[in-house]
Order: sequence, then C-alpha cells, then structure tokens
Amino acid sequence: MLQQVLGQNVNIVLSDYLELTKPRLSFLVVFTSFLGWVVAPEATFGLELIKTMLIISALVGGAAAFNCYMERDLDAQMDRTRDRAIPSGRITAQSAKLFSLSMMFGSLFLLLWQVNILTFLLGLIAAITYLLLYTPLKKYGHFAVYVGAIPGAIPPVMGYTAVTNELSFVPVILFSLLFVWQIPHFFAISLIHEKDFKSAGFKVFSLSFGERKTVIAIAVYTILVALVSMLPFAVDPTKVFNLFLAAGVNILFIGIALVGLFYLKDKVVLKIWSKLYFRATILYLPIIMICHYTVM
Repeated sequence: MLQQVLGQNVNIVLSDYLELTKPRLSFLVVFTSFLGWVVAPEATFGLELIKTMLIISALVGGAAAFNCYMERDLDAQMDRTRDRAIPSGRITAQSAKLFSLSMMFGSLFLLLWQVNILTFLLGLIAAITYLLLYTPLKKYGHFAVYVGAIPGAIPPVMGYTAVTNELSFVPVILFSLLFVWQIPHFFAISLIHEKDFKSAGFKVFSLSFGERKTVIAIAVYTILVALVSMLPFAVDPTKVFNLFLAAGVNILFIGIALVGLFYLKDKVVLKIWSKLYFRATILYLPIIMICHYTVM
C-alpha cells in the first residue's frame, strides 16, 4: 500500500513539473526546430538529430517553466491558469525557479559544447528575449506580441544552424514565416481569453483596439503569412505539386480568416470563429512547412 501511495505521489509530482514546461506549446516549438533541421543541406537523421532536439527541448521547456515562475501571481488571477502547479501550491516558486534555471543553463551549455556556437547564441537570444523582454512587456502594451514573435521564430533557425553552422536565405525565410504566423495566432488567443487577460492586466491587442479591429488585423496578417509562405517557390518554382498544395492550403487559411469579417457584430459566433481560426493556425504551420521540405 505504501509503495502504491509513494508511486502515485511521484507520478503526480512528475506530471506537475512536466506541466511547467508547457508541453503542447513546447512540442510545437521543437517541431519547428526539427523542420529547420530537415530542410538544411546534408542533414542526417541519426543520433545527432535526437541529441540536438533533446537539448533544444530542454531549453524550450526550461524557458516555459521560468515563464510560469515569473507569471505565477498573474496566473492565479486567470481562470484558465489558476490551477497550474505554482499558483495552486503543488510546486513551490523556489522549486520551479531552480528546476527551470537548471534546464535552461544546462541546455545552453550543451548547445555550446555539443552543437555549435551559432546555435548557442540563437538559443541565448531567444531565451533572453522571451523572458526579459516579452514576458514583462505583456503588462505594458499590445506591442509585446511583436517582441514575443522574435524568440518564437528562432527555433527553426536553430534547427538549421545546428546542421550547417551558418545562416543563409533559407533560415531567413523560416524566421520570417514563424514571425508573421505568430501575430494572428496570438490575436486569436487574445479574443478567446479576453476576459482572463483583462483580469490579469495584460494589454493584449483585442483589449487595446477592440474585437472589430482585431478580426480585421487577423485577416490582414493571414494574407501576409500566405505571401511569406510562398517565398521558397520564388527560389525554386519547379516543384509544381508542392506549389499547388501550398497555394491550396493558403487559400483555405485565408478563407477561414475572412469568415470572421462577416460576424463582427455577433459576439457569440465571433467567439466560435476565433477558436476555429486558432486551431487552423496550429494545423497550418506544420502543413505549410512540410510543403517547403523539398523546395528549400
């Protein structure tokens, strides 16, 4: 019986620490790193790939956990986050801080030692921008989303430079795509969780400019995302199947964004649409990057 209780407690504690790393968000970020690796010339698919992705995963998870530590008081004020491990008291703030810093500094050291200095510097810039700029700026203005898009766009570049140890046109495209993609993605989140963000004092776009301008901005940025996503085909237009597949995906994505413009005065439908659009952004990113696989 004691063994069963101890085993159950260990599982609960481990799941709480895993929750700190925001696994769903972290998985998406690491997936973009993987795609950055895949499109790099002379990429291999053995132990080196596994090792690099594990190190990047630790950095992403550590940064996410430290973000939870920094925002623990704000999380306690929002319905969707007040049951997280720190605000609920399941993990102490000090333990979360030690856990997150260990992961971050350990992974940065491994990037420098086991990968290369360029990928280490990119990881360092991403962590600093995310934690020391984006996280505190969220309480001061909606412009924080543009700052936050920088560290969110760096991981695929890290995947690429981990193979090549150099920058080129390809990682610039990857960075640009991830940067502009995040803006309408986060605008949709601001619509979905507007009440929570207001309670915590976050200055998100929808609270600053209203739902109407947010939906219009989402449509505009979605078109920009589609344009940026087609840049690789300007370099190599011979991949006709990929070109048409990417074009079809973009038309559908833009169509979903434009639907919101027809329901600007219907708050109920607009809330449903914002959730649909948010899910569409999640599906769009891996699909469009896979379209680029044989092009870049």
